[in-house]
Amino acid sequence: MVSRVLKKTNAQVPTEVYLNRPKIVEMAYKEEAKFIRLLKDFKIRDLTRFVGYEADPTIVLASGKKPSTLQWNPFVFAVVLGRTELFNFIAKNVDFNLTRLLEFDSYTQEGVYLPSEGREPSMTVFQLMIENNSFALLKSLLNDMSYLFHTNHVKRLIGILTKSSSAQ
Repeated sequence: MVSRVLKKTNAQVPTEVYLNRPKIVEMAYKEEAKFIRLLKDFKIRDLTRFVGYEADPTIVLASGKKPSTLQWNPFVFAVVLGRTELFNFIAKNVDFNLTRLLEFDSYTQEGVYLPSEGREPSMTVFQLMIENNSFALLKSLLNDMSYLFHTNHVKRLIGILTKSSSAQ
């Protein structure tokens, strides 16, 4: 099915892309170059709807934790797992809803955005990055993409960094 997705048809995004979103997320995780080519070929800009894939085999972070990836979008896979090429491509070429991509746990499997006011996410993207020692991309996010962050993002990050430094 995924190989059929890559056939261009007058630059229209194939229906399979939107009907089988978990398969596309799996492509981002396992076949990064093919995923990037798909985004380029069809000029896909909204990655917020691409969720619903549980990584197989299970991802084990450097901390030993095994987070569920069902709500992860391709950008979360890139930043948490230190996939620099995918991160750079999305950051430079997918200019739609980058802030919402950081709020990955705010989406249902159907890609419906649920504002996070009044609820604390189970594990923020920052916490996942720290748990997996993805400090190079965290530094890049903070230095080069600070315009993406809301006050809530910064508060969470400071809280996480404070907890992790006091635990040591």
